[in-house]
Amino acid sequence: MTYKFFIAFLFVAFAIIVQVGLGSVSGVWIDVVLAALITAAFFVDLSELILLISLSVFILNWQPAFSLEMLFLAVLPIAAFFFHKRIPFKPWLANVVVVFLGILILYLLLGLGLLFRDPAFFLWDTAGSLLAGIFVFQGLWILGPRRI
Repeated sequence: MTYKFFIAFLFVAFAIIVQVGLGSVSGVWIDVVLAALITAAFFVDLSELILLISLSVFILNWQPAFSLEMLFLAVLPIAAFFFHKRIPFKPWLANVVVVFLGILILYLLLGLGLLFRDPAFFLWDTAGSLLAGIFVFQGLWILGPRRI
C-alpha cells in the first residue's frame, strides 16, 4: 500500500459517508462513490483500485444478495482504469468525461425508465457526481503522487 492509496481511501471513505448519509436523510442518491472510484482509477494501481472497489461494495451492499448496481459499481472504475489514458484531453477534463460516461452508462443499463420519467433527477445526480469527481481529482492531484 502506498501513500496515494491512503489518500484515495480517505476520499472514497468520505464519498461513502456522504452517499449513505445523504441517501438516508433526504432520499437523494447521488453516485459520489462511483465518481470517487472512477477518479481514483486515475491515480492508483489496479490492485489498489480493486481493494477500494471491494471495500465500497461491501459497505454499500452489506446484504448477501447479488446486485446489478454493485456489479456496475465494480466494473465501471476498472474500465476507467484501462481506458482513461486513451482520452485525448488534459487529465482533469478526461476525469470529468469519464465520470460523466460512467454515470450515463449506469443510467442506461439500470435506470433507463428513471432517465425518461424524471430527467431532472438524472441531471442533479450527474451534476453532484461530477462535482464529487472534480473534488476528489483535485484532492488527489494536490495531495498524492500522480500516475496519470
